[in-house]
Amino acid sequence: MHQLTICEWVAIGACVIAAATDLKTTKIYNWLTFPAAILGLILNTVFSGLDGALKSVEGWALATFIMCLPKPAKKMHFGDVKMMGAVGALLGPIQFLLCFFYFSLLYGLVACVLLLMAIPRSQVKTLLTGLMSGIDLSNSFDLSDFQKARARKIPLGPMILGGVVMGIMLDKATMHFMGFNWY
Repeated sequence: MHQLTICEWVAIGACVIAAATDLKTTKIYNWLTFPAAILGLILNTVFSGLDGALKSVEGWALATFIMCLPKPAKKMHFGDVKMMGAVGALLGPIQFLLCFFYFSLLYGLVACVLLLMAIPRSQVKTLLTGLMSGIDLSNSFDLSDFQKARARKIPLGPMILGGVVMGIMLDKATMHFMGFNWY
């Protein structure tokens, strides 16, 4: 069983709050993200000195950089970016990357499920058959619900929480599976 560090507990706790507020309001607030990032810097400095502080800053910078790569919408307030920055500050760059890996998998899975659910059940078999055979069937389908599903905003807070929990709990197994036996 994985013994959680205080930084891991704080990261999970902050992500639980972020997931709840994101589901309720579609926002992840600064009153959560900034203190969590600062707490990550403080805790890592207290427990590991200058190395901990550097690990915290590196994790925050890497997380912020990676989360800013996609072209954001104009009305975005970057709550998810700041939350992942706080996760990076709390967990450091390596563990952040593991959390980001699982976050990405969860986000992709949720997006695919939501898109598939938008296709009328009567057309799913025909669509899958057409996709497998490489036939363009787009003219024979009503894609209005599918287009609405594509435009739908997906709250990222729950996926961030899932990614963080999986990244923390499965860190050693994932790293060893990938061949990084030094972790």
